[in-house]
Amino acid sequence: MAHSLSDLFKYSINRKNENTGTIKEEIEMVKTYLEIEKIRFDKHLQFTIDVDKTLENYKIPLFLIQPLVENAVKHGISKNVDAGKINIKIQKNNDEIFISVNDNGPNFPDGLLSGHGLQTVYDLLRLNYDDKASLNWANTPQKAITITIPTNL
Repeated sequence: MAHSLSDLFKYSINRKNENTGTIKEEIEMVKTYLEIEKIRFDKHLQFTIDVDKTLENYKIPLFLIQPLVENAVKHGISKNVDAGKINIKIQKNNDEIFISVNDNGPNFPDGLLSGHGLQTVYDLLRLNYDDKASLNWANTPQKAITITIPTNL
């Protein structure tokens, strides 16, 4: 756990004047975060990560995905009595990249969702993509939060 925490800390502070990282780097950081949470939740946390290999070197804002995964743990998995599952999927469709995080925890509440993590993600999207990116969530057909970003700016 100490090693994973060290890796997470190094990722956070070793980015002098950098605002972006590759999808591959971001996913490695998310894996490190989930490994720490797996120590906490043991067999009650399972996760899968599916990334289109052609997108691994695409640059995205730092810490764009991690807050969504953290919310899935905090508001989803931690509320489950049975095993919690988080699925992260990153794929390209035409000129857009879809980053999806879903979990099998309780549904999102009705109405507007707000919180520090989602506000951070929303702000990162607006700063980097203006109104060309989106953040959406749904409970059906599967509970998921999805970021859509353009590949061409």
